[in-house]
Amino acid sequence: DDNEYLDFMLGFSTMILGNAPEQVEAAIREALPRGTHHGQCHEHEYAFAKLFCDMVPGVDKVTFCNSGTEATMYALRLARGATGRPLVAKFEGGYHGIHDLLAVSFGRQRPGPDRSGPVEDPATVPESPGLAEGAWKDTIVLPFNHPAALDKIRRHGDRLAGVIVEPVQGAAGTIPGDKEFLSELRRITREMGAFRIFDEVSTGLRLAPGGAGEFYGVVPDVSTFGKVAGGGLPLGAVGGTAEAMRWMEYDVDMEHSILVAGTFNGNPLTTAAGTAVLRCLKEEPGLYTRLNAMGDRFRVEINRFAQEGDYPAIATGVASMFSMHAVRGPVKSVRDLRGANRAASAGLGLLYRKNGLHLTPSHAFLSTAHTDEDTTRLIEVYKGAMEELRAQGVWCSKTSKSPGVSVVLGSTSFVSVPRGAAQRRVGPKRQWTRVFGQTGPASHESQHQASGQGKRVLSIVKPTTGGSATPTTPPTRRSTPWWASWGRTSWICPSTTFGHSWPGGAGPSRHFSSTSRGWRASATSTSRTRCGRRASIPYARSTR
Repeated sequence: DDNEYLDFMLGFSTMILGNAPEQVEAAIREALPRGTHHGQCHEHEYAFAKLFCDMVPGVDKVTFCNSGTEATMYALRLARGATGRPLVAKFEGGYHGIHDLLAVSFGRQRPGPDRSGPVEDPATVPESPGLAEGAWKDTIVLPFNHPAALDKIRRHGDRLAGVIVEPVQGAAGTIPGDKEFLSELRRITREMGAFRIFDEVSTGLRLAPGGAGEFYGVVPDVSTFGKVAGGGLPLGAVGGTAEAMRWMEYDVDMEHSILVAGTFNGNPLTTAAGTAVLRCLKEEPGLYTRLNAMGDRFRVEINRFAQEGDYPAIATGVASMFSMHAVRGPVKSVRDLRGANRAASAGLGLLYRKNGLHLTPSHAFLSTAHTDEDTTRLIEVYKGAMEELRAQGVWCSKTSKSPGVSVVLGSTSFVSVPRGAAQRRVGPKRQWTRVFGQTGPASHESQHQASGQGKRVLSIVKPTTGGSATPTTPPTRRSTPWWASWGRTSWICPSTTFGHSWPGGAGPSRHFSSTSRGWRASATSTSRTRCGRRASIPYARSTR
C-alpha cells in the first residue's frame, strides 16, 4: 500500500545487524544442505559455544536452548539446585519470560485495586491466570534501583537461591540499572551465598561485545541470552563461571546434576546464524561506538527539546536501547512511569506510526544498518509528535491531565480511554476501558460484526469530524485483553485499507516486507512487496 516504515523495533532487539544481513543468510545457506536438525552435538554448536565463551566476561561454559523464557527457567533451576534453597528474587518491572516462577510483577497498572504494595516492598503479583501458585509464591519481588532491595535480600538470605535482574529493564520502559546499584547487588548476593543472575536476553551482545557484564564492569555468576545471539532464529543460552555451570554438566554419576534437555537445543541452523553474528560483532568492535553514539544523540536532543519546550517528557535508555515517556524524570523504576500522561502516551504511539516509524513505545533499538540520517529522521518525528499533541491541547501545562485523546490522522480517527479507569459511559452504551479504533471499508466492518467475534478485537470506530468516535463493536462484560491494554498503541497503523488479525478477530493478516533499512507494508497475508531483501512478520503478535 506504498507505506514505508523505518524499523526501530528490530524484532524486539534481535536484528542488531539490520534485517536479513548477508553474513547470516550466507551462514544459513551453507549449513542447510547438511541437515536442519541432528539431535546431537555438531561442529556449529561447538564453534558457537567457543566464540561465546571467548567474547563474554564470566562465561566459562555455556549451554543452549530455544528461547529466553527457557534460559531464565534453567538459570533459576540451576540456582535452586546448586544451593538447595527454595526462594528466588526478581525486580518489579523486570520481564524474564512467561514461566510460572517469573511471570509476576511486570509493574503495569491494572483496573481495580492496586495490589502492587509499597515502593520499598513490592508484592508478588501474578501476571496471568493459570500460574501454579506453588511456583510464584516462591518468588520475592524487589524494588529496582532502590537500596531497600538490599535489605529485603538480607531478610531472606538464608532461603534465597538467586537474584535475577535485567541490567536494563526493557519491556518496563528501557530503564537502565545504576552501576553502583548493580555492583552492590553483586556484593550482597555473594555475601548471602546466592546466585547473581544477569538476564541479558535483550542486552546481551547489544550494549557491548561482552554484553551488560562488560558495559557495566559487573560480572555475575550466571547470565542468560537470546535475541541478538540467535541472528533472528529461535535461541536461548545459559552461561556462567565454571564453578556455577558444573551443576549443568550431564554426568550419570553426579547425584544432583541439573536437568537440561530439549529436542531442538543447539539447532544447526540457529548456531550457524549465531556464529555469523558473533563473528561480525567481534571483528568490528568499532560498530558499538557508532551505535551507542546514535543512541546518546537521541537522548540528548530529545531531553533538551523537552526541557526547553517545557514538555513533561523524558528519553530513557542506554547505548543503542532507547525510549521516551510522557512523564517528567528522572525514571529509576517502573513506578516512576505511573504518573505518565496516558492520553499523550497513546497519541505519541499513533503519531510515530503515522510518520513512518516502526517501533514499540516501551523499548526501541538501533542497528548497524541505521545511518545518521535515520537518527535525524527519528528525532524529527519524535519532536514533531510532541508539538502536534501540544497543538491538540494534550500537553497544556505542567499540571494539566487530559482524560483522553482523540487523535485525527487524515481521514482516520482514533480514540483512547485511559487504562486503569472503570468502563466509561459513552452515550447510552458502555465503551471499553481502552479503545483503539480505525475506520475501514464497510465490507470489513460488516465482516467483524457478522463473525460474532467482535468481542475480542479492537473496536472499529466510525470517522468523525469533531475528534470523537463511537465504537461499533457491541459492549461486553469481558475486560480488555492484556494485548489491548498493555500500551501497545504503536501497533495501530493509520492506513485504512486492511483488516486486523488480533486474537479472535476477523480479516486478513497484516504483514510487512523488510529491508535492511526499513519496512514496507502489504495488505494481505500472501502479498510480499519486494523492497530489497524480503521477509515478513505478522502485524499483531506478542513478544518473546
